[in-house]
Amino acid sequence: MTMARFSSANEHKLAGIIDDVTRLVESGESPTDAVFKVATAKQLSRGHVTLVAHAYNNGATRHHLGNAESCLSKASAFPLVDLPKVLDRMFPEKPKTAATKFHEEAVSPEYQGARELPLLV
Repeated sequence: MTMARFSSANEHKLAGIIDDVTRLVESGESPTDAVFKVATAKQLSRGHVTLVAHAYNNGATRHHLGNAESCLSKASAFPLVDLPKVLDRMFPEKPKTAATKFHEEAVSPEYQGARELPLLV
């Protein structure tokens, strides 16, 4: 089984999408949120979201390792796209109902009133 080749036009579209993600990340957005925003705006399919996330993560890793001056800086943490989180936000297995969203965001009555804490002696 052979994989279909990317056309030149599709390659340019993908590069443009990754550039959009990179611009958002450079302006302070997390990579996960940046991919989510661009993928939502462009209405990308699940497979294309995966491709964009992998491409961004590979590029970010190469950039980080290529610009690191020491072994310690190469081993330092840097942000990458959390693909499962993006896919869960874009393509939830079971869409949330209004009631479910309300109960998730509601504040428990226990936290609404002031309580007196016992003194520790």
